Amino acid sequence: MTLDFRLRGWKSSAALRRLVEVQIDRIRHFVPVSGARVELRRERNATPAWVASAHLEVPGPDLRAEARDHTVEAAWRKVMTDLYGQLGRRADRRRHRPEERRRIAPAAARLA
Repeated sequence: MTLDFRLRGWKSSAALRRLVEVQIDRIRHFVPVSGARVELRRERNATPAWVASAHLEVPGPDLRAEARDHTVEAAWRKVMTDLYGQLGRRADRRRHRPEERRRIAPAAARLA
């Protein structure tokens, strides 16, 4: 997996970069990620000033999330919450597809 990590409007932090890498790596346990673009930026003239965004290249439609908050950590936490929510919704849709229900229905019909 390639990680494109960008900071805008402030200096780089090794601890923050490591936090992002660890959390993106955790998502890889649920879905294969071939590439990730993460941007953390500070907009001095905006309120809240911190913006975090992520774009993950995964099989199917890519996962994208963006959030704004008063601290960079809070903005990043919102992005991760959104990404996990998208993964959960995808899993729910797969479970409720008609072909999945058809596979289960004949076995249930035999019991009746």
